Amino acid sequence: MDDLGENTTVLSTLRSLNNFISQRVEAGSGLDASTSAPGSLQMQYQQSMQLEERAERIRSKSQVVQVEREKMQMELSHKRARVELERAASTSARRYEREVDRNQELLTRVRQLQEREAEAEEKMKEQLERHRLCKQSLDAAGRKLREKEDGLAAAGETISALKGRVSELQWSVMNQEMQVKSLESEKQELKEQLALQHKKCQEANQKVQELQASQEVRADQEQRIRDLEQKLSLQEQDAAVVKNMKSELVRLPKMERELKQLREESAYLREMRESNGLLREELEGLRRRLGRQEKMQESLVVLELEKERLLAKLQSWEQLEQTMALSIRTPEDLSRFIVDLQQRELALQERNNTITSSARVLEKARQQLQEEVRQVSSQLLEERKKREMQEALARRLQKRVLLLTKERDGMRAILGSYDSELTAAEYSPQLTRRMREAEDMVQKVHAHSSEMEAQLSQALEELGGQKQRADMVSLLVMVFVAQGAQGHLAFTCNVGVAHKLACHVLGFVSSVCSRPHSLRLSSCVLLQLSLSAVAEGGDGETETAHL
Repeated sequence: MDDLGENTTVLSTLRSLNNFISQRVEAGSGLDASTSAPGSLQMQYQQSMQLEERAERIRSKSQVVQVEREKMQMELSHKRARVELERAASTSARRYEREVDRNQELLTRVRQLQEREAEAEEKMKEQLERHRLCKQSLDAAGRKLREKEDGLAAAGETISALKGRVSELQWSVMNQEMQVKSLESEKQELKEQLALQHKKCQEANQKVQELQASQEVRADQEQRIRDLEQKLSLQEQDAAVVKNMKSELVRLPKMERELKQLREESAYLREMRESNGLLREELEGLRRRLGRQEKMQESLVVLELEKERLLAKLQSWEQLEQTMALSIRTPEDLSRFIVDLQQRELALQERNNTITSSARVLEKARQQLQEEVRQVSSQLLEERKKREMQEALARRLQKRVLLLTKERDGMRAILGSYDSELTAAEYSPQLTRRMREAEDMVQKVHAHSSEMEAQLSQALEELGGQKQRADMVSLLVMVFVAQGAQGHLAFTCNVGVAHKLACHVLGFVSSVCSRPHSLRLSSCVLLQLSLSAVAEGGDGETETAHL
């Protein structure tokens, strides 16, 4: 729309100039024809000059307004482009700082993994020391077993004597149990009799208390007239009670004697129970000892059989030593050989673990690079859009410059025609001044357009650099994807190559963004060569070290 408006303004100015020239030609012909009226011609000429000056003023004002508008638009576009470039520069700086932080984090992780490897080696040394101590403890346990075998021979002799004693103790325990049962039955009968006597005494005491209470109540309620009758009845009752009490008092010493006897019998029974419990405990202990001795005898038989079997194995080992070229003469040599094999197996497992961990680290780095490639591709699309917008803006500016140059050439041609037509007396310095002002404006517009073109070229260069970075990162990802399987197989074969390759990859990722274009291409080629060398597995370690 701006281009159409500019074209219409240029065409309108050209039409006005053509109209003015036609009027000037008609005025000249009128001057030639009408020589008889010089005063009127002079007036027409002055009017035409005034009209021309007014038209020039109007044109110059319109041109100034148009140039100012274009200048404002160009300044706004320049400011927008500058703001966008500053934003892009800030975002690229932030991304570079993030990449640097990520590289530092990866380096710290590598150091932590190296520290963990050192700790694992220290733990392996500690485990070897523990194994040596366990071997010493096993030797001591073998000595103790020999001492136990000597003790078992002495214990076998005591078993026979203990068996006779156990049989005697069993008979005595059976007799004591029968006596305890009879005493317990007698004790229960005596307890029942004693309970009956206690009940009778309690009933008599209750009756006495009831009688006393009834006598007190009757003494209060009866009158003095019945005192004698009450005294007689009380005397009779007292006599009966005295008789009963006397009979009970006669029985009391017998009951006390029986109680003493029962207490003595209960104490004796308690002692018998305690002795019976002790005897039972001794019997259980002897039975346990007997079971242990039997188990020891069984273990002795098993040990003798095992000894014979081991002797047969030893003979077979000696025969194998004679037939084969192994230097395994004793079980100790065999245990050493097994320990060496176990140590080798542990070392291989540790190497495998370190290789798998390094492979995981590289896989994570590959995933991070893929994410970065996606981000860079999105940035590339944005930069392409910006570049298209800037190219469109540059085209518009070029169109404006062409229109301005055409307008300038037209103005120069018009001014040249004016200069050729006007005489020396009619020549005015205002036209030259206006022409110079117009030329100055055109030069300013040219300078501004050159500045905009320089900024556009700089933005295009930055876009090309970012595109090169994106191509480099995509090349890295393709190299990682192509060499993934072969690199994994090579990692399982050689640990040193894996560590060196991890260090190279981390260093490459950290320094690839800060290199120029030629160094980036050379570093990509070197990384691809190192990966191919690791995949081959033969001389990969020397090539990666050289790289």
